Amino acid sequence: MRKLGLLLCLTALIAACERARPAELLICSQAARRYHELIPGSELLVLEQTGHLPQEERPERMVAEITRWVEAHP
Repeated sequence: MRKLGLLLCLTALIAACERARPAELLICSQAARRYHELIPGSELLVLEQTGHLPQEERPERMVAEITRWVEAHP
């Protein structure tokens, strides 16, 4: 994890966190936020009420967020 701070490329982090159990959401959010803190200039998006396959559970949201991010970084 120490080397994450050396990344020089644009980075989007998408974390999918189910709300089934508040403790799981907290752990997921904390891990995602930690990566976000370690990667300079990264952008973090946390998809709540979404499981481990956000591209299947919420495909429209995934496409919209990825499209938004790519268009913001030509």
